[in-house]
Amino acid sequence: MKFTYDIEVETDRPYITYASANLTWIVFSEGRQKRFFSNAIPTAGYLIALVSGDLVEEKAGDRTYIITEPDMMEAAKAELNELDRTIKEMEKYTGVPYVWGPYKIVILPPNFPYGGMENPLLTLASPFILVGDKSGVTVANHEIAHSWTGNLVTNMNWDMFWLNEGFTVFLERKISKILNNDTFVKMDAWNGNSSMYQAMLGYGLTDKWSSLNPRSGTANPDDAFSTIPYEKGYQFLLYLESLDGDTNF
Repeated sequence: MKFTYDIEVETDRPYITYASANLTWIVFSEGRQKRFFSNAIPTAGYLIALVSGDLVEEKAGDRTYIITEPDMMEAAKAELNELDRTIKEMEKYTGVPYVWGPYKIVILPPNFPYGGMENPLLTLASPFILVGDKSGVTVANHEIAHSWTGNLVTNMNWDMFWLNEGFTVFLERKISKILNNDTFVKMDAWNGNSSMYQAMLGYGLTDKWSSLNPRSGTANPDDAFSTIPYEKGYQFLLYLESLDGDTNF
């Protein structure tokens, strides 16, 4: 269920609004402003997002931008200054160009409850990825990877959630090996495996939520949310790759 969309947002003049779509024009009136956005690429409904507030935007590279509150901009720029390279390496690995337009990441207030969310043209990210040593940048790389796996090609339903997240972790770590090194990726995968196994113990090793295809029925899809679709999906793809070699895969 994908669709193109236009968004029109009216706010008081001081508030700056961004959307998961390209800004097309702005109309100012006394004390007010309207911002118009358009996304011409068919997109799943869960990827629509808006942010509005005391926000500033600065360029991080040729195609990448950072949006945040003014007092967080310097830290964000220092941490996220290689996003352009990530996009280029992912284009090279997938053989598919990045099609969405300018990549914009929003560093949100600390009460944002997730590490990141991959809305096209408007990735949302927790300020806790700004660690100071770039160790949190893998979250941004993961959300960039979703521009291909999740946003262009999307799981049909939430029983197939691993198709979004397993492929995205796989692509993220392929690029992480190029940007960092093999040891970095192995440590990242080791940590991911540990969190996955703890989640499986929590559900029960033979529970449906510990599988890649839980057949959730009428259950709340939120019940299935854990690191299992991410890490078990990644390991399954890594296993398939081991059978045929990374070049063929």
